[in-house]
Amino acid sequence: MRPVSLDFPKEDEEIHGGTCTFLVTTHPAAAEVELSVNQGPWQPCVPDEGCWFFGSTGLAPGRHLARARMRTRDGCVMTTLPRRFRVV
Repeated sequence: MRPVSLDFPKEDEEIHGGTCTFLVTTHPAAAEVELSVNQGPWQPCVPDEGCWFFGSTGLAPGRHLARARMRTRDGCVMTTLPRRFRVV
């Protein structure tokens, strides 16, 4: 099974303006995908065209961390490593 992958933003990518749409890809068996920014609460992502998206606004300038996790229909949970990005 292919693990969950946080595809955007890339590691150490600069985001301009404090608004970001995170892109997560998963194995087709994913039933639920969530995203956490700066170790905050897990927020649900929205499925669309085989990917999952999470929109975030109001990110303060500076360094941030994001993680994605998926849960399959049979209860398996997979989580990405932290992804660092920067808001300018």
